[in-house]
Amino acid sequence: AVRVNQLKILGGEPFVCQKQLIRLLEYLREEADQRIGEIDIITNGTIVPSDECIMALKENPKLKVVFSNYGEQSNKLSEFADICKREHITYEVIEDKFWWDFGKPVLRDEKKGKTQHRYDGCYSRRLCTTLYRGRLYVCPRQAHALNLGFIPDCDDETVNIMNPEFAESEALYDAVY
Repeated sequence: AVRVNQLKILGGEPFVCQKQLIRLLEYLREEADQRIGEIDIITNGTIVPSDECIMALKENPKLKVVFSNYGEQSNKLSEFADICKREHITYEVIEDKFWWDFGKPVLRDEKKGKTQHRYDGCYSRRLCTTLYRGRLYVCPRQAHALNLGFIPDCDDETVNIMNPEFAESEALYDAVY
């Protein structure tokens, strides 16, 4: 029921779980092709995928591999990018100046205004709406902190897309926006 203009697959490192990634790419190609616009797989270039995974990447023309180049930390980027070039897999290299370590979630004793300012300025909140285990989250950190039990579950801060009331795409759109 939902049309997604751009789907970003990220991790950690999405190529750590290649068998699951291959299954996801097959599903997106076979079952969700008409509902998905672009597909970006964001990697830091530390793993070169298997031949089977390269084939799955090749089979989806909507797919682009986006490398975040963190210099020495992206030690397999050149090798992986060469494979993409040779196999005609669309790719892009983003020259990141440094890697962000967001650290572990900690309880901060801050005034509400400072917390709101931090939230309003968060890069992830503005650009990284996250679908995780059937729920839409404002950002990936929220999804993982909630699922790891670091923060309490609060139904009014996420959208359960499996809820039958969202069978119509308009209802889901209204809930999200």
